[in-house]
Amino acid sequence: MVSDDTEHALITLESLLEADGDLAKFRRSLAKRMRRWFLLLPGGVGLATAKACLKLCVGFPPDRSGVSSAGNGAAMRAAIIGAFYAEEPDKRVAFVEASSRITHTDQRAIDGAQLIACAAACAATGREEAFDSEASQWSPRFAATDEFPNGVSGFVLHTVPAALGVWRRNPRDLRAAVTEAVEMGGDSDTLAAIVGGIVGASTGVEGIPIEWQTGLVEWPRGIEFIRLTANGSKPTTFWPAVALRNALFLTVILVHGFRRLIP
Repeated sequence: MVSDDTEHALITLESLLEADGDLAKFRRSLAKRMRRWFLLLPGGVGLATAKACLKLCVGFPPDRSGVSSAGNGAAMRAAIIGAFYAEEPDKRVAFVEASSRITHTDQRAIDGAQLIACAAACAATGREEAFDSEASQWSPRFAATDEFPNGVSGFVLHTVPAALGVWRRNPRDLRAAVTEAVEMGGDSDTLAAIVGGIVGASTGVEGIPIEWQTGLVEWPRGIEFIRLTANGSKPTTFWPAVALRNALFLTVILVHGFRRLIP
């Protein structure tokens, strides 16, 4: 099953397709999808994202729903925007800013999302060597480090340097990159999803190990739904089924959590 990181990447892609280059429409579309996602009670929601979604649910517009947080929520939606607008840097920057501010207003969270989107754009266009120069306006506060003795936290100043480091070491090897990200520990689902988004922008679906694709047991928005959406289609979803899926996902999380308490 997938975590909220993949869900956010998917609803961001759906919003990009629906908006068709209209920034205001993108804000409204993403806000609508995030409200629905939140009301279906997903497991493992970040605190800042939960607060922002609550604000959306009570009527705050998407340009005023964000909260002051430097968590990972903005960065985990950024790679898909970077790949989508890989050839249009001005649009990429504007859409990442809009996506970020729906949940996170801390400038560190926004800058981190811009770095991830820039990396994905460079990967998608085969310009990995251009990343440092193109990302220089956002990178000063993100010191490169590989030292995470307790795993990578949910703090964007930790996650973004870790993700970029894994990408640099494995720029075109999705299996190695995602495996390394998971093995770093901590907020590993978010780190691996961000890394996968960047590296996947260069490898395409061909780079995803077959057993990872066939091993996905998501329902009702499974691998075929993702493929159709990625190809520009608009597959429908039976939303009550998503609520059932989320209840199962929460059960899986709790079982794993309690298992960790057992020697």
